[in-house]
Amino acid sequence: MMDTNEKLIRESDFYSSPFNFSYSSLNRLLYAPGLFYTEYVLGMKEVKTDAHLIEGKLIHYLMLDSALFSDKFILASGNLPTDSVKTVVDIVYEVIDRSEDKTLDDYADVVLITLKQVNLYQKFVDDKKPDKDGIQKTADEKRLEKVLTTEAREYFEFLKVKGTKDIIDQTTLDKCTQAADILKSNSKIRQLLALDEVHDGTTIGIYNELAIDGPLEGFSFGIKGIIDNMVVDVKRKLVTINDLKTSNKSLNEFSESVDYWNYWMQAAMYVKLAKIFLKDVIDDSWTIVFNFIVIDKYNQTYPFKVTNVTMDKWMERLDAQLQEAKWHYENRDYSLPYKFISGEVLL
Repeated sequence: MMDTNEKLIRESDFYSSPFNFSYSSLNRLLYAPGLFYTEYVLGMKEVKTDAHLIEGKLIHYLMLDSALFSDKFILASGNLPTDSVKTVVDIVYEVIDRSEDKTLDDYADVVLITLKQVNLYQKFVDDKKPDKDGIQKTADEKRLEKVLTTEAREYFEFLKVKGTKDIIDQTTLDKCTQAADILKSNSKIRQLLALDEVHDGTTIGIYNELAIDGPLEGFSFGIKGIIDNMVVDVKRKLVTINDLKTSNKSLNEFSESVDYWNYWMQAAMYVKLAKIFLKDVIDDSWTIVFNFIVIDKYNQTYPFKVTNVTMDKWMERLDAQLQEAKWHYENRDYSLPYKFISGEVLL
């Protein structure tokens, strides 16, 4: 448990320089300010290793920047543990003394503490009597059996050498390679991503995994993000921003995901970021187009173009939410979402 003095020190460190909001951090602040405070202000962000996050990132690199594959991923020789067990192993690895050359089994006590923290396998109870082989297990022994598997042990060893790389198994690589091949075989998508064009920096610019950050006029903070693909056509005065999305639902349900996951906010932020990046190149005579390129659970793919009318509405919504973020950030109040603090919510 962090004491008050430590919290004040971390809060002071956070505010010592302007913060750049990403889509995910802005989303967190607006809907769960307390979690934003814990994860970003106090620097206690939860480790995220969900399979769908890794798969989405992998498809991006297989599609757009395959030359960097070996710099971003490490291939495990066997299968990886389940997401829940991976999360436990990740947390264990974060808290141990990494200067010690020990195995996952050596940290059984840390595993048990972590399982309790994440509320995993906590319904297990001690055996009341021995089984047919005369074995009578405790609840903790059962919990450790779930975690101390061959896959988890191998994963733990990979964590020691992976550096900043993500660990994947062959099954995940095969699945994502198939998805990337399907996307690349679509002529419309190839055209949007400019896969057959050459970046010359003069007539056409092609930017993949483009990291951008910058200030916002009138705000004490900025924004940041990584645009999957941006194509700048100088002759046509056209900027095309493409965001690749994997979905565990069908294409028919993607419009619902745009609202549910606030993808609209991400799209509007990317347009702002593109304008920051190209501020010395483009003016109001240019057109910016945004596409969600989606591949669903059936490997169906479709580029969803956002209309100008819709984007204008999204930009207005984003500006309103940035004002809410400004109130939280400048008042250092992360107690409730702004609409509740302002008393706007009525039944």
